[in-house]
Amino acid sequence: NALRESRGFFENIKKSVVYLLSCNLGEIIAYLTGLFVFGFPPLAAVQLLWVNLLTDCLPTIALTMEPSENQVMSRSPITLNGKICDLRTLVKMVIQSVVIAVVTLIAYSIGFTGGNTTAMTMAFLTLSLTQIFHAYNIKTSRSIVFTDFRSNEFMGMSTILTLFISSFLSLTPAGALFGLARLGFGQYLICLALALIIVPACEIIKFTEKRL
Repeated sequence: NALRESRGFFENIKKSVVYLLSCNLGEIIAYLTGLFVFGFPPLAAVQLLWVNLLTDCLPTIALTMEPSENQVMSRSPITLNGKICDLRTLVKMVIQSVVIAVVTLIAYSIGFTGGNTTAMTMAFLTLSLTQIFHAYNIKTSRSIVFTDFRSNEFMGMSTILTLFISSFLSLTPAGALFGLARLGFGQYLICLALALIIVPACEIIKFTEKRL
């Protein structure tokens, strides 16, 4: 039981680190690319800070509370030289970051026809939703199909909270406090569809990893 718990702790630290780095690297790539391509940053500073506060912190804390996976004892032992981020993990993380950045920039470009504020709002919502869904990709090393969504109550509550706040700011006039426009329902669905791309993208990564 002690070995199982210690391996679970190590895996949770690794999940949290990979989640934080992939999301933040994705934000950096999206920000710099948008600045270079459009001449404007796709997100304002206050919007980035809000994303980091809301959709980075809560899922990260939730990932540290994950119960040990059933197959954790069938994996190779962790040695003294074991690394949280080995080369394979870094490659996966970079690919995930690129996907996060790409869907954010696509949302920004779609919303750009309605003005920069609308574009920023769509980028903000897509980035927020993508990171919420991405937490469930990181939650398990297996396919998300086999994920027990009830195993971590704090993650469920944080998902509902972050999803509600992100949607509320994007669909109501309250978002003006953060420089956001009020999106239409169709625009919201576009952001949701773009955000969901991170799920099959990570499924392909997991499938490919097992074949290597």
